[in-house]
Amino acid sequence: MINNIQYSVELLPINIDDKAIRRTLEDNLTDFRLSYWTLPPNAPQEVIRMIGQTEHGHSFLQFSNQLALLMINFDELYWEDRDQCFAYAHEKITRLKTALEMIGARVRHLGVISQRVMPEIVQPLSMLRDQIVKIETDLLVSNIATKIAVICENQYFVNIEMSNLPFRDESGQREALSVIVDINDKYGVDSKGGQSSLDRLSKILDLQKHISDEMINNLLRTGRLALYDA
Repeated sequence: MINNIQYSVELLPINIDDKAIRRTLEDNLTDFRLSYWTLPPNAPQEVIRMIGQTEHGHSFLQFSNQLALLMINFDELYWEDRDQCFAYAHEKITRLKTALEMIGARVRHLGVISQRVMPEIVQPLSMLRDQIVKIETDLLVSNIATKIAVICENQYFVNIEMSNLPFRDESGQREALSVIVDINDKYGVDSKGGQSSLDRLSKILDLQKHISDEMINNLLRTGRLALYDA
């Protein structure tokens, strides 16, 4: 199940204090109730100046002069339907992309983070310990968290963080596997001298969608991470 998806758009400085910019954002993000507060002229660029959320509170927006952050939380109506989650996320990010284009925003880096919870992995701690970390100890291990970072298409960092976490269902308290996938274009921009673009958002979301439960299961069973042939 997908718990949440988060978009991070690191911007070259804009001026949220500009009334025309705020109005453009408001006009293009009508599904969000946006609020703005005035800060002193010398306030740091990274301080949040504008926030908003959707009517039912599932999606949140934050703007500073150098960051646009969109957070989408899914409830039980969406958890088990990956396609529905990603379709909803795509609709929201398309609106944000349009709004940023309308104000002439330029992008430094882009990233999309998702958190997936996999209750079907009955003994995640044991699987992480035996197949991924391979730790030997006589002590009681209560938690394991491990992060794998790979480079995809010579452009994107794909960071996969796995850990066990408490999970409650009808049978009572037990564990599930938490998988946080962070995909961003910092490798292509910083290491290869490339340039980020809002057009990459759809590509990064497609990469997120491509990382399936089967792929994670295969990694846990065999220790092999294959982004394209799982």
